[in-house]
Amino acid sequence: MSAPLRAVLRSPNVVCVTGLCSIAALTIYSLVRDGTPLGMDTATAFYPWYVFLGYSVRSGHIPMWNPYQFTGTPFAADPESGWAYLPAMLFFWILPLSQAAASFMLFHVLLAALATYGFARAIGIHPVGAFASAFAYSGSGFFLGHTVCCFAYSTVASWLPVCYLVWSARCRHEPTTRVCGGGPSRD
Repeated sequence: MSAPLRAVLRSPNVVCVTGLCSIAALTIYSLVRDGTPLGMDTATAFYPWYVFLGYSVRSGHIPMWNPYQFTGTPFAADPESGWAYLPAMLFFWILPLSQAAASFMLFHVLLAALATYGFARAIGIHPVGAFASAFAYSGSGFFLGHTVCCFAYSTVASWLPVCYLVWSARCRHEPTTRVCGGGPSRD
């Protein structure tokens, strides 16, 4: 192994990101090793919606109406149905339910962990502190509980650190905007 490659692999950021990915994979594995975990909302709403979504996308049509729920309900107009949410569309289109559910959960835990780590590093927190922040956020009872139970909460909660990361990047680029706590807005 070359010296530059060894230096990169020993980088604190690489070590922390690798650790976060490993912890996320082990966490999701512990949730799904005995089968697809069911929460009240996932069993009665999200899995049926996402399976119908995957079936519709594989069939090549936009699911405007879900004839399998009640006597029929709007589908594409329902923001929780997964329609137009790319991760739900991709995972449940390509994979069977159990693998799609595990992949969907893993994606959101990884997204939350890595974006939290990135945000913490972007605002100047040491790698160990950023790792602790990312682990605490993505491994919290609130987050993991909603990852199993209520996708509407966990999906939003996983994208929140991404928004903070983008916000911090914008503030570094334009620190004088009112959004960043600077001078008067240019609006």
